[in-house]
Amino acid sequence: KGLKFKFINMHPVTDNVHLRFQLGIGATPVYTGANFYTVFGISQSAGSAPTNLWQFEASYGGSGNWGSNFATLFKEIGNDDDESVGGELELFNPGSSTFETVFQSQCTGHLYHDYILTCYAGGGYNVADAITGVRFYFNSGNIDSGIIKVYGLR
Repeated sequence: KGLKFKFINMHPVTDNVHLRFQLGIGATPVYTGANFYTVFGISQSAGSAPTNLWQFEASYGGSGNWGSNFATLFKEIGNDDDESVGGELELFNPGSSTFETVFQSQCTGHLYHDYILTCYAGGGYNVADAITGVRFYFNSGNIDSGIIKVYGLR
C-alpha cells in the first residue's frame, strides 16, 4: 500500500529555490518534528552531453540528517518562464502505525543557471504513526503554477 504523487511543471515565484515536502501526523496534521533522513543522488547535464555525476548521502539542503522536518526533492529551480520541475514521489505504507514511512522520488527540471538536472532521493520519516497529511512547497516564495496528482497504490 502506498501513495504516488506526480508533479507536472512546478514553477516557483522565487528564483533558485528547492522543492521540498513534509509529512504530517495526527487528526489535524502536525508538520513538525526531527524525523526525516534522505539519501540523495544527482545527475546533471549542460547542453547535449552529461558533464557531471554526483552522488552523496545524507547531506543536501538540511534534509539529509536526523533533525530535519522536511525532505528536499529537487534543488535550485529557476523562475524564468521556461524553467520548472516535474517528477514523482512514492510513499510506502503511509497508513502504518507500526513501521516508519519510507519514500523514493525522481525529479527532472531546469535550474536557475540554465542546466537540466535529474535528482533521485530516497529515505524515511522515522515516526511510527499513520501519515495524515502531505505538504509540498518551495523553500522560499510560493508555488506560481503546476499540477500535483495523487494516486493510491495497493
